[in-house]
Amino acid sequence: MRFYRNIIQCIPDYKIFIIRDILLKTLDFFFFNEFFRLLNRKKYIILWYHGVSHRFISFSTRHIAKSEFEKQIKYLKRKGYSFFTLTELIKTIYSKKKIKSKTVIFSFDDGFKNIIKNAYPLMKKYNLKGCFYVISDLIDSNQLLWTDYIELTILNYKNSTLNFKFKDKNIEYPLFSNKMIKYCINDIKERLKSLGNDERIQHLKQFQIPNKLSSFSNIPEEYILAESKEIASLDRTILEIGSHTKSHPNLPSLKKKEEFEKELYEAKIEIENYVGYKINHLCYPAGAFNDITIRFAKKYEYLTGVTTISGLNTSNTDLFKLKRLLSDNNFIKFKAKISGLYSFMKRIIKL
Repeated sequence: MRFYRNIIQCIPDYKIFIIRDILLKTLDFFFFNEFFRLLNRKKYIILWYHGVSHRFISFSTRHIAKSEFEKQIKYLKRKGYSFFTLTELIKTIYSKKKIKSKTVIFSFDDGFKNIIKNAYPLMKKYNLKGCFYVISDLIDSNQLLWTDYIELTILNYKNSTLNFKFKDKNIEYPLFSNKMIKYCINDIKERLKSLGNDERIQHLKQFQIPNKLSSFSNIPEEYILAESKEIASLDRTILEIGSHTKSHPNLPSLKKKEEFEKELYEAKIEIENYVGYKINHLCYPAGAFNDITIRFAKKYEYLTGVTTISGLNTSNTDLFKLKRLLSDNNFIKFKAKISGLYSFMKRIIKL
């Protein structure tokens, strides 16, 4: 196994992706996905999305194309998957009933308007179910999620060099290719996610959206968040609402009880006032959590917490450490992920 990994490390990234897809297609042809689906049929899947756009976006993997989203749905329906909300799932677990074979829950982070516009109608059409996690401070605020604010700013530095001061270190990003732009966006986001709220806000002052985007009406629709009336209009038996905190902080960086009360409890109450029912489900921003986070989530009467840990779940999975499968525009990878083949292959070689 170490021998194969050493070989993989010598191959350029783009060639690895090509080799990966060829390998996954070959294994799918020989029914490996069917075999792993049979092995994992008693495990339940939480699919993880951010946005569903009417178009394919080359610079971001956070917004899947609507056409690809529907293709994935049709595949799940064809393969006989059942669909639950998280509330229905925990009722089944608490009653000690068996979870249906091949169960899927859809989850959507951040509260983008295009989920209501593009994903929700398809969920109604195909009888799907899931959870829509919103950030209470950003509802009706005409503001952007801070990660999107960074992304929009960096995209407008194309063909130039961006200077970013992180703590006491000056970092230069030459943005003369799409690959470098993607690297810059991801690198700066990851650095800022490691900071506490106050420190992150100070660092964000380095970024300024160009004048042409200063009017909210000029912001690309993929960055627009849903309004309260849209969120309240959703049928909770199809797409229930969950909390993605009050301001999308790095939860493990919180130290004081008052900070947790603000981010977890106040967010919960504010969202409940919008939708008119109890908010039971929490999504940790950037998947970051620790034992203290979970303790406060339980204190404020959340019943589940979803992570960014990749994998399938069983009835014994900790409900505050629920695993998810990140979906994107790569259909062959999607098939391998939901069957469990992809995670198996990742343990053998770098995919």
